[in-house]
Amino acid sequence: MVPLVLGLGARAVPAQVLINEIYPDPAGSDAGREFVELFNPGAGPVALDGLSFQFANGADSPASWQTRWTATAGDTLPGGGFFLIVDTNWLGEEPADAVVRLGLQNGPDAVRLVRAGEVLDLVGYGPLAAPDLFEGAPAATATGLSTARRPDGNDTDNNAGDFRTVAPTPGRPNFPALKLEVTDWSAEPPACAPGARVVVRAEVVNTGLAALETSVVFLEAGRMRVEAAVAGLPPDQPRSVRWEFVPDSAGRRVLRVLAPDASGDTLAVTLGPYQTGPGPVVLNEIMAAPDRGQGEWVELLCLDPAGLDLGGLRLRDEDGGWHHLPPLWLTAGEVAVAAQDSAALAWWIATAVAKGDPSLDCTDPGTHLFGLNGWPSLN
Repeated sequence: MVPLVLGLGARAVPAQVLINEIYPDPAGSDAGREFVELFNPGAGPVALDGLSFQFANGADSPASWQTRWTATAGDTLPGGGFFLIVDTNWLGEEPADAVVRLGLQNGPDAVRLVRAGEVLDLVGYGPLAAPDLFEGAPAATATGLSTARRPDGNDTDNNAGDFRTVAPTPGRPNFPALKLEVTDWSAEPPACAPGARVVVRAEVVNTGLAALETSVVFLEAGRMRVEAAVAGLPPDQPRSVRWEFVPDSAGRRVLRVLAPDASGDTLAVTLGPYQTGPGPVVLNEIMAAPDRGQGEWVELLCLDPAGLDLGGLRLRDEDGGWHHLPPLWLTAGEVAVAAQDSAALAWWIATAVAKGDPSLDCTDPGTHLFGLNGWPSLN
């Protein structure tokens, strides 16, 4: 009996080799960082002789396919193995199987594997319109992230469903079995005195492939540890978790989320530092309702005996976004003024001093005046 085969979509034959991961749009310059990862989902080795990797610009109509790489005699991909094709002058640490001029574009575009005129695999990414450039629906893409199959080798002939955007993993599995991530978190109040109640909320998600069997998630705050109940952490199902703790001493403590696994392992994610009591730098004076001409400003006083670099700090208004402070070293007792308009404030101070108000003289070497890129618009 001759088997009957029904072909759907653009791929005409079952794929022994798949395009498993694409990195077309690294953050910054693409040169030397683009890569394409091939994967053999089978158990046995596959000879790659005659296989070609091709690229098509989604803006062209009709599509014009350009060959970027062709396998050489002897190229073989073992069962469950990866084959890494990288851009010339490869900057990654992973060893490459082939180095070529990839020249991928950021999308909407398409790539495919072809052998003897047959399309083995086709992946379209970005908002493509031409149906012959993707399977099912095009996959998503994002700057600084790769477009990767979840899990490795997953192929339902639907690019949108088979691929996810993820941190690049050239030559390695795209997703681990278990991975704990925190997509958002907050602490109220943002800082407090010892003995005050602190409420920490976080959106916790297991982005791994297997369920994390746990009934509790811990918050570690320095030497303190508190728990919150959860109904397990299945893959890709966010949990909103809330903890309370009362710091008993002043200082800066690191907040971490801990999730124990039934196997005895513990997954951990660091949220960030939390300050109890005075920090190394304090808000010493705030001008939120300025006279005409001076603009808003905030005065910062360094209390750290060892000195402090403001470049590691951020400033925001209660209902605004964060603004990074510029690198500026302050010694203990030094003052810095972050201004909405540093030139306007300097002129306003000079004018006031000229009129006989020496209390506004900011020419002391212990004072630094600087503008802030983006201002928090104080209320």
